[in-house]
Amino acid sequence: MKTRTSLSALSNTSLLALFAASLCPVLINTASAEDQIFDAICLPEKKKCSFKVSPERFDFGNNQIILVRRVTSWGKAGKGTRPDLGMAALSAAITPVMPLAVFGLFKSKHEYIFDIDYVDSQGTQQKKSIKFLNKKSQDRFSDYLGTITGLAENSATGKPLQLFRQYKVAKESNLYGVELVKYSIYKYSASCDINVPYSCLAGIQSNWPTFVNVPEF
Repeated sequence: MKTRTSLSALSNTSLLALFAASLCPVLINTASAEDQIFDAICLPEKKKCSFKVSPERFDFGNNQIILVRRVTSWGKAGKGTRPDLGMAALSAAITPVMPLAVFGLFKSKHEYIFDIDYVDSQGTQQKKSIKFLNKKSQDRFSDYLGTITGLAENSATGKPLQLFRQYKVAKESNLYGVELVKYSIYKYSASCDINVPYSCLAGIQSNWPTFVNVPEF
């Protein structure tokens, strides 16, 4: 009996472990899709900025919002990570007095500039540039940018422009349809018998245009 109980307990433990392990990818994916906050320098203003990024949008505050579905490409430039020669020289001079590890932290400079190309609400190509002076932050931003846009660095997509064209055509078509409705109402109301309103309504409905669904842009 003891052996059976032990095996049963082991089996239950193993099952729980496998269940927990199966949840790990789900938990990781869920976390990666959460809003993230980044501290950087917004260009061309060259001012420090803290902005929020979600799978749907970039929010830079003051109504500066870029929708992720409108991003056409993104790339990374800048000087990257390089030695800080001034601090390296200072480190070498003071090393006999201070531990090397203390000054080793200051021997590198970081500069990573991200360019995000997107289409604005008027269908015009725009660019947003952001500079990071911290390598960990730029690594995190780079990974998240690729995840939410589905684009690799320096790759491009024409889907946002295609979506805008579809949006514009559908919207113009519906506006034309509204004008047809106005004309139908005017035409049939002029000859409508006030005592037989249903015949007038039937005449308007027979000329009612078909409206199309305007795609989200």
